[in-house]
Amino acid sequence: MSRQAALVFLRRCREDPALRSRLEALPAPLGLDDLIALAADAGLAFAAEDLTQAFAVDRRMRQMAAAITPGRPECRS
Repeated sequence: MSRQAALVFLRRCREDPALRSRLEALPAPLGLDDLIALAADAGLAFAAEDLTQAFAVDRRMRQMAAAITPGRPECRS
């Protein structure tokens, strides 16, 4: 279990159309357990705390990228 695996999961949710489709097909509201189960199906294992930390890191990284990339719209949370 690791925060790194959770970060990989978040990136793959954005970049992998098949995984994104599976995510969008899940009924709302989504909980951490739903996301952890989807990640496990994709071969990634991590705990809820890892995912929570990964969300925070991912958000900070996207905000920093938006701040230093000219012409890029500001990232929204």
